[in-house]
Amino acid sequence: MNDPNVPLAAIVSTSVAATLGAGPGVVASVLLDNVLIPIQVRAVVELFPTADPALGFVIVNRQHLQALATLLDVDEGRRANELWLRFDAPLERQRELIAVLQGDQSPLKITTQTHHRDAEIATVRADPTLRASGAGILTASFTAVVGLAALGFVVTLVLGARSRTVEFAVLRAIGSSRLQILRSMVLEWGVVLVIGAVVGALLGRRVARVMLSFLDVTEDGTRVLPPFSLETDWATLGVGIGALVAVVALGLVLSWASALRRATAGELRLTR
Repeated sequence: MNDPNVPLAAIVSTSVAATLGAGPGVVASVLLDNVLIPIQVRAVVELFPTADPALGFVIVNRQHLQALATLLDVDEGRRANELWLRFDAPLERQRELIAVLQGDQSPLKITTQTHHRDAEIATVRADPTLRASGAGILTASFTAVVGLAALGFVVTLVLGARSRTVEFAVLRAIGSSRLQILRSMVLEWGVVLVIGAVVGALLGRRVARVMLSFLDVTEDGTRVLPPFSLETDWATLGVGIGALVAVVALGLVLSWASALRRATAGELRLTR
């Protein structure tokens, strides 16, 4: 056949590529109504909307498929078995149009199940339990964790500075300036903060993946499609770490000033 659209350019699923033993750029043959037709694999993907990856799928240009089916005089592929509609109308108007398309006088004769994306999104948004159970609870938990972390840093800073009053007094006695002592404290707690933030973020993602693994399956125990994907809102995480750094910096300065007020020669005489 001299048609420039033959072999058909195709996107195939991972399972189909494995069955055909074909990767991108390879020409293979598939059955169309018991007739072998050539396809050229352009890409291999795992998922495609409405297609079951377990069964496998081959995605081709519809017009090219219809032209080839007409040329080969086969029925399969000439008629569409799935219809996607994009609306620019309000939600209620969309429902009315879908009802008309499903009616007895509809020229499309839609008999299969329909999925109305906007209606499903509106249902989820209208349910306060669904809204609160996801982002709301996680946001509250994140805020609480950042608050507890900031409180822990401040308490540790204050108690640590008070217990090191003698150390600061010795440093002052041998000629260290106030700024040198502050720089040493900034270096010490900066290292703790950086390591804690990095380890906390990495460990938090791992713990979240384990705790939210139940979202990988439906209530029937089957795998969800598309599969559950864990994403980190790095902007929110950055704001939280920034707030933590600000609180730690404020606590560091206050504890440094308080400790140096007590780090005097009298403190050395009383304790040593």
